[in-house]
Amino acid sequence: MEYTVYLAGPIQGLSYAKAMGWRDLVTEVLPRHIRTLNPMRGKEYLAGEEIITGLTADGSVVRRDLWDIQRCDLMLVSFMDAERVGIGTCVEMGYAKGLGKPIVVAMEPDNIHNYAFITELGEVVDNLTLAMAVIEAMLSA
Repeated sequence: MEYTVYLAGPIQGLSYAKAMGWRDLVTEVLPRHIRTLNPMRGKEYLAGEEIITGLTADGSVVRRDLWDIQRCDLMLVSFMDAERVGIGTCVEMGYAKGLGKPIVVAMEPDNIHNYAFITELGEVVDNLTLAMAVIEAMLSA
């Protein structure tokens, strides 16, 4: 059986390389039966950006991301090394929870997102390696 994981995490304020780095790693490491939905897909035009600012004013980014959340089996959130609150990611988490989607969150104990409205929405672990292990265990056929 195939499963789909939505890769949520801050984008705005990061470099393209940092926003893509962990997403590429997760996509590469997870087994073949677990495919990923990357909200950075189609945004290669940002490849040279050192600081990503607003993505679009027409709402298409939000619509596509929410649709991805509707069709995923599980959400992986990486707040690793976050320097500022990821407002969009927090909204995505609430939306996923409202849909009954399981959520796995990777963040350090002293992370700026370590707050009850985040930590009580899903399984929280302190690194991406453990997050991927949890996902594999949850989505084992």
